[in-house]
Amino acid sequence: MKEHTRIHREDLEKISVEINDTVGWCTSSLETELCTRYVNIVGDLANTLGRFRLKKSLSYEPPVGSVDYEALICALRIAPRYHELLFKGLSLSHVGIAVRIKRGISINNRIVTPGTVTFLDELEAVLLEYLGYIEIIDPLPLTQ
Repeated sequence: MKEHTRIHREDLEKISVEINDTVGWCTSSLETELCTRYVNIVGDLANTLGRFRLKKSLSYEPPVGSVDYEALICALRIAPRYHELLFKGLSLSHVGIAVRIKRGISINNRIVTPGTVTFLDELEAVLLEYLGYIEIIDPLPLTQ
């Protein structure tokens, strides 16, 4: 497997212009089926590229000058915690993971104050924990 390829901002901007031009054409045409397929293909490609780059980041350091460097580094910090929670089985499938709010935040269009205990989706909980907004209530900590 080769090391990461650097994604240059200029290349990403060119691709973005092409996609925006095509979507712009789609909004003024009656080719709804064709445009729906195009949007689905672009979405699938973006998801696949993101997953591939994240998986590759487990073996190789992301290139510092790449436009997605910060996102990949952040994902590499969050992924182990997310998998830890999945392995522990802390999630109640119908309500999510128990969390305690540390800083005031809006969740599902309602303001939640510090100290409130509620349930969140696993990935949302890990992201908010990383940002310092919540504490995951973990009765069986693996790490100290």
